Amino acid sequence: MNKIKLTANILFSGIGCQERGFQNSNLFDLEVLNTSEINKEAVLTYAAIHCGLNENLINTYTDYPTRKEMAQHLTDINFGYDPEKDKYVDWLKIAKKKNKDIEKYWLACKLSNNLGDISKIQELPYADLWTCSFPCTNISRAGKMRGLKPDSGTSSSLLWENMKLLAKAKENNTLPKYIMFENVSNLVSERFINDFNDLISILDKDLGYNTYWKILNAKDCKIPQNRERVFVFCIRKNIDNKEFSFPKPIQSNITINDILDDYFDSKYWLSDQIQERLQITDPTFSKNIIGTTKPEFRKIGQRDVVYNKNSIMGTLLATDYKQPKQILEDNGKVRKITPNECFKLMGLTSEDCEKARELGLADMNLYKQAGNGIVTNCCELIAEHLYKAQYNSTFICTDNMIDVINTM
Repeated sequence: MNKIKLTANILFSGIGCQERGFQNSNLFDLEVLNTSEINKEAVLTYAAIHCGLNENLINTYTDYPTRKEMAQHLTDINFGYDPEKDKYVDWLKIAKKKNKDIEKYWLACKLSNNLGDISKIQELPYADLWTCSFPCTNISRAGKMRGLKPDSGTSSSLLWENMKLLAKAKENNTLPKYIMFENVSNLVSERFINDFNDLISILDKDLGYNTYWKILNAKDCKIPQNRERVFVFCIRKNIDNKEFSFPKPIQSNITINDILDDYFDSKYWLSDQIQERLQITDPTFSKNIIGTTKPEFRKIGQRDVVYNKNSIMGTLLATDYKQPKQILEDNGKVRKITPNECFKLMGLTSEDCEKARELGLADMNLYKQAGNGIVTNCCELIAEHLYKAQYNSTFICTDNMIDVINTM
């Protein structure tokens, strides 16, 4: 099967789950032209996973500008800016250090074509696909709920910077064929539905897109995590044949047990004192509940959540990175879930996590990146449905295979 060539601009790129999903479909040959991300640790992980960044390349690369020039570039694109703390990185200070941090971050941006702060970008070149996973901080129930209105000044309102770039693309006659938005399901709640409808209206009336949207749950996409996200997929009206549909839920017996690491550092076990406090006495807790539609867990206090490993995990949250949720082992002992397992709960691989760790990423960074990510399986299924709708109507999507089997 010949893959369809697609170019892409990946905005709010994080660690690149969007493009990984399209690539995993094996239907598209995706060439990323530009990314946009200010979280410096996320860009390191992105470059490690997708661009081959490693310590050897950092040490042997021969085309670095001067350290002052690298620092100025990273400053100009607001790289590393923390919007929640309103804190900037002093790159000139970092450039004066004897280590290779300035080279590492500059090269990560170089390899990933990272343009940094989306509000600093004036226009983007044509690409077939744009993805926009704008911050959920001010929309999520786990966040501050300050909204996303254009004049709110919140991180979630950066969505409208993306819309400005699309308006500029319309002026330049470079609108993409497809746009994919993703965010927490609360975006379509009663509280924010008017903002969401404003977005859809602009896409329809001002920019000329047919828009399709649906809340997808990771557990319906063969990932043992109860994670609902709203996906919005837009197709330019002049090419849309109106055949696009979102995937149906896939029945699966996959559980937490299927993604657990065979080996892990002993530091992830909780102390004996905490083990005693969390001793599981409910005999029904450890029963086999494969196929359950809800995570089975026991909540202890404000933050401690113990999951049965034969169930599915609750939602991984970026706000949980300092104290990740915990799971129950067969022998009754309790440990923290590892960063590697968190990556697998997002549809990424152990190799992805290891590549990031080799660049010096700490556990807290890896937990946060997983919690901020997109389940790649959801994107993979959307890619399948795009392919079927726009390129090959005879293609059988994964979620429709069961229907085909039942008719045989």
